[in-house]
Amino acid sequence: METLRTIIVSVSYYPYIYIQMEQRENIIRVSKMLFLKYGIKSISMDDIARELGISKKTLYTVVGSKDILVKEVVKDHVKEESQIIHHIEMESKNALEVMFKITNHVNTFMRDMKPSITYDLKKYHRGSWEIIETEHHGFIEKTIKLNIERGIKEGLYRDNINPFVISKIYISNMELLTNEEVFPLKKHSMIALYAQKILYHLHGIVNAKGLKQLNILEKKYVLNGK
Repeated sequence: METLRTIIVSVSYYPYIYIQMEQRENIIRVSKMLFLKYGIKSISMDDIARELGISKKTLYTVVGSKDILVKEVVKDHVKEESQIIHHIEMESKNALEVMFKITNHVNTFMRDMKPSITYDLKKYHRGSWEIIETEHHGFIEKTIKLNIERGIKEGLYRDNINPFVISKIYISNMELLTNEEVFPLKKHSMIALYAQKILYHLHGIVNAKGLKQLNILEKKYVLNGK
């Protein structure tokens, strides 16, 4: 009898867990869309609940707080970006094409992103920004290091450069782009800044063969760096 009761509880319990997980994923998806479009600070939990068609009480029951929700959105974004970049690496012909495809992907993402998001994360959600600084930047650094190693093997990048050192420099410059004291958002487009950074990076590491390929890809992919 006890075994039967356990089975009945289990059968009713697991669909409930699945529904909760599905609801949580939907909340994260909708919240990400709202944050990207309007910024994090300007979107309240009321706004999110209204967009989802649920009560604020239900929203808080599922995610706990706005700070937790922002952190979940950031974690989801970091995971999604790593999957997209891995796919780009697998389908690209060479290391240079990888960099151009990643740049196009990032530019598309930034076109739909409210410029104030970085500021909002740094000022109001430090825990979430630390995930960007550690997990995401760490992943980018590893991606750049592997890309340089691939480019050297393919005979496109200079073989006298150190992938470890260059990847560290790349990340340091990346952080500089989000420094508003250096590049105020009112004067500089993040898309243009990022494109200039990529071109600066690639022109610094390609060899003669790689430069020819780089010039071809510059014409094929519009980076909007000017």
